[in-house]
Amino acid sequence: MKPLIGITGDIDERDGKRYLYIDTRYGRLIEECGGIPLLLHPTESVKEVISKIDGLLLSGGEDIHPRYYGEEPKYPMELSLDIRTEFEIALVKEAMAERIPILGICHGMQLINVALGGTLYQDLRRQNFVAKEHQLGDGRHQVSITRGTQFFKIMGRSAINVTSTHHQAVKNIAKGLRVCVRTTDSVIEGFEMPEYPFLIGVQWHPEKEPDEDSRRLFQVFIDQTPATRTP
Repeated sequence: MKPLIGITGDIDERDGKRYLYIDTRYGRLIEECGGIPLLLHPTESVKEVISKIDGLLLSGGEDIHPRYYGEEPKYPMELSLDIRTEFEIALVKEAMAERIPILGICHGMQLINVALGGTLYQDLRRQNFVAKEHQLGDGRHQVSITRGTQFFKIMGRSAINVTSTHHQAVKNIAKGLRVCVRTTDSVIEGFEMPEYPFLIGVQWHPEKEPDEDSRRLFQVFIDQTPATRTP
């Protein structure tokens, strides 16, 4: 039996209606790596949702409202709807209670950090004067991987090239998480939880990358996700 991977989607409001959507590249890469993708609709029945899936993927999206990490908005931002944020926070907590594998991508990485008590830079350039501009060009850049981490074992080397454009980033990392990837200007672009079966967050979008490094991350995620949930 193939593992069932629940994927959170973005929610958009247009013409008085709400639309749930996702980039199909997430699902395609999950299938190529041996899993079955399932788009998750926000619901209060979070415990039941987690009981049906084998792994959780938190996808990319808009900015998380600062109130979720104890701050007021200081700069302009494009906010995710609260219904998504609250659903994802509940998913993370219930998934961790059941100890199922979790992968966070871009917004999803930041959401994990917030859900576990960490904070974000609301605007990276305005709050971290060491950081370079992370929204220019095609976003292609090199990141360094800390030796001895799970992520280093997955990639097998200390640096890879990734693509990301973002104006927010992890600031104070949540208790229990360990930084495993940074940019040359020390911005956190990857973390993991050593005392957990599999929990990794990355700031870039592996599903958009054509290289083997990105596929390897998804493959390890799927391989760590045995199909053992309730049918």
